[in-house]
Amino acid sequence: MLYRHFAYRAAEEVVKRFPGKDVYIVEAGATPSGKIHLGNFNDVIISDAVLKALRNLGYNSNGFLVIDSRDPFRQPPIFAPKEFIRESENYLGKPFIEIPDPWGCHENYAEHFVDPVEKNMDKYGVEIGIKWAQEIHGNPVFIKLLLRLIDERKRVIEIYNDVRRRAGHLNLYPEDWIPFRPQCKKCGRIDESVEIIGLTDKYKVKYRCRSCGNIGIADIEKMEGKPPWRIDWPLRWIALDVSFEPLGKDHMASGSGYEMGCSLLRKFFGREPPIPVFYDFVYWVEKNNGKKVLKFSKRKGVGLGIDEWLKYAPPEVLRFQILRRDVSNIFSEALSHWDFDITQIPQYVQSFDKFEETYFNIVERAIDQVKNQVIVDTYLLSV
Repeated sequence: MLYRHFAYRAAEEVVKRFPGKDVYIVEAGATPSGKIHLGNFNDVIISDAVLKALRNLGYNSNGFLVIDSRDPFRQPPIFAPKEFIRESENYLGKPFIEIPDPWGCHENYAEHFVDPVEKNMDKYGVEIGIKWAQEIHGNPVFIKLLLRLIDERKRVIEIYNDVRRRAGHLNLYPEDWIPFRPQCKKCGRIDESVEIIGLTDKYKVKYRCRSCGNIGIADIEKMEGKPPWRIDWPLRWIALDVSFEPLGKDHMASGSGYEMGCSLLRKFFGREPPIPVFYDFVYWVEKNNGKKVLKFSKRKGVGLGIDEWLKYAPPEVLRFQILRRDVSNIFSEALSHWDFDITQIPQYVQSFDKFEETYFNIVERAIDQVKNQVIVDTYLLSV
């Protein structure tokens, strides 16, 4: 049996789970809370690799990098201008898309951090486009799905609490939970500080903002707010018809948002969830009187941005570093973590050059490609 790169095995699972689709959609995601770094780019490169694998297997495929631009702002990046940090309390809880750019060079906070990604995707050979949360939330299909959940929220609560019980969680969703987060019309917050008092109409909620004290009405049909992320995510899968999405390994845990979303799709909507590929995180290695390993962080500015990588090495080297990892079972294993050391970038380049030489030796000398198919796949998906 031919053993292929994990992207091809994921693509084959996609077609097996969703046979006969005209177009297979892959999705990646990013939250613009700070600098979008190499760790976040795992999502993009893995999705793009599966898109390419699907196309190489003869299927039509498109993809999106979804930006969670309506998520609430919680903390300023430590590298933001001091004036913005001083004023940041004025922005707490507001959607990223409604906060000014701290540096004043883009229309808003979200666009500032997404722009370097969007401008450099072509350089990395990435063929997926950008889709913003406000665009998805304004989609009539998405709204209709949300309204159905509001109508049948007792079933949703049962499904989600069943997942939580099986995972051993004691904190369950209350019987009166409404899967919507209204935005305060006075202060603009869209976070947990805006609490729902109850439904005043079929699709209207009365809320109280604990931050500014405002009491108001939010219309769900007009999306005067957003669903919580554990609802937003699976609705996005359906609205965009997603067949594949990579995930951080934390979503492998029992009771995770991914497990809840899968359960909602299967038990409520009668639809299969996207095929996953799980991956471990990227860590930043500092060598100062010893080795110190830090998790990449958007808010702390730990880790290179994808635009910054290009100052040090070609884009195909980064694709290779992400795609060279492997798992034997995409459903039960995660791609290994990467201890990123900026001083080792020349070695990363050398490693790619040696791999490229191996690839051309296989092709030019007609070495058995069946035994070396993963090498061939990895190289071609990297360049």
